[in-house]
Amino acid sequence: MLIKGADWLVEGAGNLARSFGVSPLFIGLTVVAFGTSAPELAVSLSASFNGLGEIALSNVVGSNIANVGLIVGVSAIILPLCVESSTVRKEIPFAIIISAAVFTMIAFRENPVLGIREGIILLLFFVVFFEYLFSMAKGQQELLKSKEKNQFAKDSRMEKNLFLTVLGLVIVVIGGKLVVDSASFIATFLGMSDAMIGLTIVAIGTSLPELVTSVTASLKKEMGIAIGNIVGSNIFNLLLVLGLTSLVNPVNVTINTYWIDLFVMLIFTGILMIFSTTRMKISRIEGLLLLSGYLIYIVFTIIRG
Repeated sequence: MLIKGADWLVEGAGNLARSFGVSPLFIGLTVVAFGTSAPELAVSLSASFNGLGEIALSNVVGSNIANVGLIVGVSAIILPLCVESSTVRKEIPFAIIISAAVFTMIAFRENPVLGIREGIILLLFFVVFFEYLFSMAKGQQELLKSKEKNQFAKDSRMEKNLFLTVLGLVIVVIGGKLVVDSASFIATFLGMSDAMIGLTIVAIGTSLPELVTSVTASLKKEMGIAIGNIVGSNIFNLLLVLGLTSLVNPVNVTINTYWIDLFVMLIFTGILMIFSTTRMKISRIEGLLLLSGYLIYIVFTIIRG
């Protein structure tokens, strides 16, 4: 349900956005990133409402690590990913800044809690990011040039794409609740911690839409969507998903090793920045290094328990 719902959500919303003539990178950073982050949003909010805040937090952190290590790694191995200069100069550095901010909120406090104050801070960061995206769209000349050209296509397919978008969102929300319920049952039955379940099973499960989308975009040589999807999704996860989750129900961080996972998330984002600056592309070798690093992290997480 998560995968198919996200597929319909991205397809419908993507068609609506493309009818306005915006760039593939913009679509990747907005429509596709939000669509593929919908499972994380559904799972984290559902977990928060049920008092399982650590599943919500570990889902976001684990998904962001999976997005870079697993998804960028696999996509680059299939086909080297070209990275636009604006992504290297603006979007990835912004992702590093907010990753460091979340790391600071948790790692350097004796009894860390992500509450209303932290939620508001994260959502304010999201407003800044949204303003940047609005400026990007406003500055694209394609928007004005394509309005009249695409008017007939927009009108004739608007209802279908809107229906796909809403239907996909509903299915994703239901699927998200089932993931949380099932993950909680598995954790209890096997004696595993909620944190480990969130960092592995739930994180990978909710990252499957990003994986499918980025691999497909890579095969179609839509590099703007492939990279924009990952960077945008990570930013959405930290700011919108974690911000709303903290507002709904404060997240009490009881696992004293969470700083390790946050540090790994920060390191992976930094490595993505370094790899992106080498000839403005992520090579197959670099993709293999990212994937290998992710597999090592998963083994470490399972051993840690």
